[in-house]
Amino acid sequence: MRRENAALDFTRYDRGVEDAVRRASGADPTIADHRRNPSSGVWPLVRSMIPT
Repeated sequence: MRRENAALDFTRYDRGVEDAVRRASGADPTIADHRRNPSSGVWPLVRSMIPT
């Protein structure tokens, strides 16, 4: 794999991150259902990395 093909351009996803966090936190606000959908429990980590 060529290095330039492996690079991920996070700026392409900036606009959708906050919406994704909002949807995930709404789907599982207590993070109690992580066994059914582990990806929805990542939202607190992502939220902590978003600059305020």
